[in-house]
Amino acid sequence: MPMDYPSYVWTPSGWIQQMDTTYDESQWNENPLQVHIVPFSHNDPGWISTYESYYISWSKTIIDTIVEQLTKDLDMTFVWAEVLFLQRWYQETSAQSQAAFKKLLESGRLEIVSGGWVMSDEAITHYGAFIDQLMEGQLWLKKEFGYKVKVAWSIDPFGHSSTASHLLHLSGVNAMYIQRAHYAVKKHLAYKKQLEFMWQQDWDRKADASIFCHLSPYLFYGIQYSCGPDINVCCKFDFSHKKCWKWGSYQSAESVTSDNVRTRAYELLDQLRKKAQFFRHNHVIFPFGDDFRFRSSSEWETQFNNLKKVFFYMNSHPEMKVQVQFSTVGKYLAAVRSNANAEYPTLQGDFFPYSDRSDQYWSGYFSSRPLTKSLARIFQAHLRSAEILFSYAAGFQQGQNEQRSQRWTLKSTYIEIEALRRSLGLLQHHDTITGTSRISVVSDTLKSIKSSLEKCRNVISLLVGMMPQFQNEHIRPVVMEEQLSQNSIPRTKLIEFDSAGESIVVLFNPLANNVTQIAHLSVPSPDIKVFDMNMNPIECQVTPVLDQRAIFVEGQFEVYFEVKVAGLGMVSYRIKKLSPDDKSRCRRSTLSMINIHMDHKFSSLFNISWHETSHLSISNRHLMVTFCKCTYLMQSIISKRDMIPYKAEMKFGFYRTGHWINPFVDKSGAYIFLPDGPAKDMGCRNCRLVVIKGPLFSSATTWLNITSQTVALYNTNAAQGLGVHVTNHVDLHSHDNIEVVLKLKTSVENSDYFYTDLNSFQMHRRKTLNRFPIQGNFYPMTSAAFIEDSRIRFSLLSAESHGIASLNPGTLELILDRRLAQDDWRGLKEGVQDNVQAVSQFIVVVEEWKNAVKSSKVPPLTGFPSRVVQRMGNAMENRLVFLSSSVSKPPFSLLSHSALPCDVHLVNMRLLSVEGDGTRGLELLVVLHRVGVTCEIENPVASDCTDSDEIMFSSLFRNFTVTSVDEMTLTGTSVIRHILPDTPVVLNNMEIKTWKLNLI
Repeated sequence: MPMDYPSYVWTPSGWIQQMDTTYDESQWNENPLQVHIVPFSHNDPGWISTYESYYISWSKTIIDTIVEQLTKDLDMTFVWAEVLFLQRWYQETSAQSQAAFKKLLESGRLEIVSGGWVMSDEAITHYGAFIDQLMEGQLWLKKEFGYKVKVAWSIDPFGHSSTASHLLHLSGVNAMYIQRAHYAVKKHLAYKKQLEFMWQQDWDRKADASIFCHLSPYLFYGIQYSCGPDINVCCKFDFSHKKCWKWGSYQSAESVTSDNVRTRAYELLDQLRKKAQFFRHNHVIFPFGDDFRFRSSSEWETQFNNLKKVFFYMNSHPEMKVQVQFSTVGKYLAAVRSNANAEYPTLQGDFFPYSDRSDQYWSGYFSSRPLTKSLARIFQAHLRSAEILFSYAAGFQQGQNEQRSQRWTLKSTYIEIEALRRSLGLLQHHDTITGTSRISVVSDTLKSIKSSLEKCRNVISLLVGMMPQFQNEHIRPVVMEEQLSQNSIPRTKLIEFDSAGESIVVLFNPLANNVTQIAHLSVPSPDIKVFDMNMNPIECQVTPVLDQRAIFVEGQFEVYFEVKVAGLGMVSYRIKKLSPDDKSRCRRSTLSMINIHMDHKFSSLFNISWHETSHLSISNRHLMVTFCKCTYLMQSIISKRDMIPYKAEMKFGFYRTGHWINPFVDKSGAYIFLPDGPAKDMGCRNCRLVVIKGPLFSSATTWLNITSQTVALYNTNAAQGLGVHVTNHVDLHSHDNIEVVLKLKTSVENSDYFYTDLNSFQMHRRKTLNRFPIQGNFYPMTSAAFIEDSRIRFSLLSAESHGIASLNPGTLELILDRRLAQDDWRGLKEGVQDNVQAVSQFIVVVEEWKNAVKSSKVPPLTGFPSRVVQRMGNAMENRLVFLSSSVSKPPFSLLSHSALPCDVHLVNMRLLSVEGDGTRGLELLVVLHRVGVTCEIENPVASDCTDSDEIMFSSLFRNFTVTSVDEMTLTGTSVIRHILPDTPVVLNNMEIKTWKLNLI
């Protein structure tokens, strides 16, 4: 496929896309051209202004206008996508407007497309959060109107993911319309008449999960870009906005009169005919709208009164061989799919990175505003824990003779959780999680996240107190987490000892799989001991805490100890304060330091070495990590099983942007990544190092100029012990036009191929193309990437999303943070200069193939993680929840018998409502995903996985009485089949399904 740069000509009216087309008028002799005019208004819930501002000033009146005008004009149609605006408008509007709206939906002239709470980003959104916002929107439509969404409309996300198309398909959507793809891809597909295709998943050999997709051939979705290839013609049909350049300024389009209607009609027809040449049928779609259009009746009437004159002329002149109608996306896609003469190709893959002109790739937003991306994932994990605990609490109470106060608590909690669902949904918007909003909007978003996280913690605390083992206690457990400001990552609270010098900690495992790992807590004293619930002492280790200035923090230490928690289980541990001379206390770490100033108080508490060692390394029972004597950064990873060293050099680097000779050359911004050349290595001047060693935890922390890095190992036989855990801090507040990268250089012979995840759902093959610029070889990584050859695989797991590339064989390079001084001409009109300290967390895993047989020059489109890496990733995304408690309780699990199979992930649980008096059943949605894993990689740790693949809902949850089970569409809006509660269910590889359980 010739991936040439977009062929554009700049005109004062905008970029014209040069796709030469000709046509023969006789092709419509028998079947006239069918034109579908689709009015729409794209409403961003946060970009230049906040969601609240947009709703009050724009979206509310837009929906009012739509309902008013469609009610008056029975020929008109409209499509709407953003459910969050619709839900609020419907809640606040009059009963008369509500009735009119329902009638329009029933008539089919008003169509809701996609049905998501927002038009979500598709590059860096986690699939669990994507499902949540889709479920929130579609379930609300089903509850209020009995409406089921059938088509998707994704016109503004900056590239498109096959994961999103798959999840939409599973929700009941049968066809979709997408907009933003690399122009060279559009050009290639257009000339082959392949802009409409069956989008197939890479791993789906039977094509059972394919969905019909239409890709718009032109640059943007606005009117001037939608009727055909010539923007200087199409702009004449935008009658309410000045889009046409004439006499040195932008002018309004001329009104249609009897004198010019014929000219206008033939101009439009010519454009539509040219557009029709890219498709295999006689239908053509003309989306008619733009951002926040149709705010008033006068705008509506100006647009459509003029447009109708043109349409009437075209329809009343048979010699033009065209029929024009107001339509919807669904009607167009249905007409196209019903064409028996058209056969559609199959496409696999995604549409990243997106480029709209020249070498300007939208790969910058993969990494813009990393704090927002980190907090979004933390919020998602917290809300998921709250949803699971709430579902269980309600189900448990349903089977009991609960008191009126308990029912009221559940109802009020449901209202709180519903609001949190909608806050998380808003966060997935394609200008929010991407970091591409104005600075003021980003600040509003961070403020909202901080508030939501606090509410999540309160809800989790309340719900844990409602669990069977805690329900009779007067004091409920409290989540041990705090967020000091909206510009920081939440941290574990310092534990507090009671009058007896003890503190009880409850751990909740939000995964439905058993977890064994080294946990750590912040404690105010190094003289402590850890006990289990039976007062058996547990091996533990205490370390000091250093801040980002490499200064020891007084009165704060970290204690490490191994925990074992059943799937969806809770277990209690007791932390006891001892006297300083008690020899049974936790082991204290030993420290080696270079260029670090040490307070004498700490030198008396820990064994400290002040000189530079000849061999810098840390180790556990599985691995040894060595460090460079010059940079103090990681150099190699050695497997203790065979003592084979694997090159694993880490370096920090940075990109600059623009051109020093020509200041007018475009530069990087919130969306666009435009480096001025390869990344330069970041120097190490007076670098500082602290090496901490102990029986359970060892680490090396290096401080450079604007970055710091901690590399850690956990000494456990569980999966956690096989990974090298890396935490980075980047502070760019005093720099401009710099993009900091982390480079991992290995000896892997991966050629040009590497893998990144798509929305944490699947691993997709990438290829580095030398004929592309640097920015064209960066891809979104939501949570994982790997490179491999016939011997080994290097995997990189991430707690947050980043842009990543493999620019040279054996390397991975990802952007940690970006600070840009200018706009990149994509509408934001400001740079990215609100940087705060960026924290990123990774796990590096080296694995060997069981048999060195992977010799294919071109690896498969889909890759699969090992079971060990899959479990590490799950634990990284869904961390243990720590709560302080006044009582110690026996271990307890929400599951009846055993955990789910290790490769089956409980994506979420969602209670549909808590209405009623306790005599009616509750409806609970359970979403499960069978994660694809490879069995071709060695698994050096013992597995505690469930042997059986079968899941039986009648006995899955403790204290639940399940009366019926329905397999549903993904969002729970339609029943696929009924099964008996004791029917064994088995998920196939990569399957994700939703079941509805009725509980009494």
